[in-house]
Amino acid sequence: MVEVKRNPSISLVVIRRDGSGLGGLLLYIKRYALFWNYNVMNLLDKKAIGYANSIIAMINAEINDAASYRLAIDSIFCHVFGHVTKNDKRALSKYNKKSELSKKALLNPTDKRIVEHVVPITVIYLELMSLTEGERKPENIIKIIAKMYKVRRITVEEDLMLSRAGLQNSMPSEFYNAEHELYGDLESRHKKVGIQA
Repeated sequence: MVEVKRNPSISLVVIRRDGSGLGGLLLYIKRYALFWNYNVMNLLDKKAIGYANSIIAMINAEINDAASYRLAIDSIFCHVFGHVTKNDKRALSKYNKKSELSKKALLNPTDKRIVEHVVPITVIYLELMSLTEGERKPENIIKIIAKMYKVRRITVEEDLMLSRAGLQNSMPSEFYNAEHELYGDLESRHKKVGIQA
């Protein structure tokens, strides 16, 4: 991860999807980014910080259901990665329409597609809830969401594969097993049932 400062009031971080260093094409125009293998993150987006503070307030108030956090999680993602309208409102549906396709969805363009969180919102919520009181800072909330939030459009059949495997709202046990090759792999749900990126 590399932090790029072009303006003292804006912090941009360039990361590769696989978490590695620089390479490939990056072109930053105004506040929008055209990218190939990279994402541009604005970690200092005021709205993202506001939503992160709302998550901290909900955690401190002991609000313990993932659905209550959904809007803030989606909004942080949109604002950090620039998926916003010209009026600076989140544009999640635009992102979803352009999101990555599974191999099967790509090869079968007439099949109905479902927008699927690679890491379920419930898992992101649990990660946020695991923060200690001292770790509950907007920058930590934003970094967790920026790392874990990704959607992929998959086929209905692939969605059923996740359901049948009991992975609709959770990660496989291998994700938590330090001895397993899928340990910590954010793609582990899809890999486990054979959904190819």
